[in-house]
Amino acid sequence: MESIIYYILTVSLAPLFPAIIDKVKALSVGKKGPSLFIKYYDLIRFLTDSVI
Repeated sequence: MESIIYYILTVSLAPLFPAIIDKVKALSVGKKGPSLFIKYYDLIRFLTDSVI
């Protein structure tokens, strides 16, 4: 049961780490940077796109 919880947490938190890196990079050069949820938005958008 614990392994299922760990798997769900890993998959759900995976897009957050690149978003944090992008945010820190932008802040380090004095810019605002993207939202932390932009990676989740992109993931949902790619999963709901229909194939041509």
